[in-house]
Amino acid sequence: MTQLLNKLKKRESGSMISHLAGVFMMVFIFVMILVMAAYGRIVQIRIAVDTTCKSYLYIMEQHGYLDDRDGNNLAQALKNDLIANGCTSVDLTGTDTYSASGQVAYGDKLHLIANVTFHNPLYDWVSTERMGSFSWFTVMGIPEEITYNVDMPATSKW
Repeated sequence: MTQLLNKLKKRESGSMISHLAGVFMMVFIFVMILVMAAYGRIVQIRIAVDTTCKSYLYIMEQHGYLDDRDGNNLAQALKNDLIANGCTSVDLTGTDTYSASGQVAYGDKLHLIANVTFHNPLYDWVSTERMGSFSWFTVMGIPEEITYNVDMPATSKW
């Protein structure tokens, strides 16, 4: 029994080549943790954008129309809420915020169209300012900003 234990204890000393697979695996896992954390933040921002847009779409849906003042107030409030969620720019071109002819008819289509831009968290982690000369990740196609397009249709239910 002691011979078996001594035989098990005597292991050949490994070289760096034999441990290379473990080192590669640890680096791969570390990079995957960074990527998943960044992806989680992107999903969190998209859910916040969808939730905010949906709440304003319900307001548009219930009023059936918005005059110039209410339409501009709604657009500005939507922009402020989206920027508070981490968006850098919000474009509402194409959104039906008001009807020039008055209240839209019951059942007419309304659209909330928002083009939202926010910073890519993964780019912030591997930027040149942070990583110095190791910023070769930026060459791999990681964009600095991400654009998210929202097009939510609704039916007027005033």
